[in-house]
Amino acid sequence: MKSESRLLEFKRQMYELDKPAERTELAKDVTAIANGLGENETGFIVLGLEDPQRGGQFRGVGEQNPEQVYQILESLTNPVPRVHYESIAYRDMTIAVLAVQHSPDKPFWIVRDPANKLKGPVV
Repeated sequence: MKSESRLLEFKRQMYELDKPAERTELAKDVTAIANGLGENETGFIVLGLEDPQRGGQFRGVGEQNPEQVYQILESLTNPVPRVHYESIAYRDMTIAVLAVQHSPDKPFWIVRDPANKLKGPVV
């Protein structure tokens, strides 16, 4: 199994999207990958799976509404990165994958920080 790279990030659990700091973290992770993509590249955030360098254990995620992820990115970023959210059943649990697609519209910025976690504009 691959470990983290500029195109691949693992998260042990789903972002807790009811918490402002977690919404900011989602936007930060997605924009970081989106800004680093070259033409015809796609980056991935795998949720519910530890980095293989740290054991690679499957943790699983609960049910998540993909629309909530899209709405958060629409409200916090400009332009909005192109992402696709997919839930995948594996063994007796579910993991989720956020595929971040290349777009010529970069750089992507976080324009709102509901947690006041970031200092200044973030690309």
